[in-house]
Amino acid sequence: ASGNLKNNSTIRAEASGSSVVYIFATNSTLSGDNNLNVTTTGINSQGLIAQGTGSVVNTGTNATITTYGDTTYSASNIRNYSSSAVMGRDGGKVVIGDGSKLTTYGNGLSNGILLYGDQAQAEGGNNVTIRTEGSGTSGILAFSGAPTLTTGQNLQVTTTGANSTGVLSQNNANINLGQKASIHAQGINSFGAEVY
Repeated sequence: ASGNLKNNSTIRAEASGSSVVYIFATNSTLSGDNNLNVTTTGINSQGLIAQGTGSVVNTGTNATITTYGDTTYSASNIRNYSSSAVMGRDGGKVVIGDGSKLTTYGNGLSNGILLYGDQAQAEGGNNVTIRTEGSGTSGILAFSGAPTLTTGQNLQVTTTGANSTGVLSQNNANINLGQKASIHAQGINSFGAEVY
């Protein structure tokens, strides 16, 4: 199955635990054209999710994906609950187009990009911007099951909250940042990058 969101599409979800786009089927694809605008405001509400082998979500170019909700569950439950802007899970793949902006305002594991589980993947284009403002967040978090992330040139990652990390790679995750990547961790007890 496949679908397409045309130029300048806007989608908003306000309920807790909701997702704007959730692709959960083998070999299913959803693609945006240009200027996709996605907003979620509820607790544990993600922007875009691709789950399962062959599932792909492509933001298209110059997408703006924003989540405002907090994450109220621990790291052990993050695969089910987070307020991340985009998420690839258990073989799902997220493609983030050139010039896209991912922003999260919530506290506690409200990440820009979250990759979890076997063969989860994300590809970032050039000039992608990721910003998290809550405490305990990561701009990019990849863990468990060897997920893979590759970005284009001029990636900018900024975290402003306490106890946050710009790029966090755990448990055999593979993160490859393109040329001229910039990471700023501004909060107290924060790290630009962690690998363990």
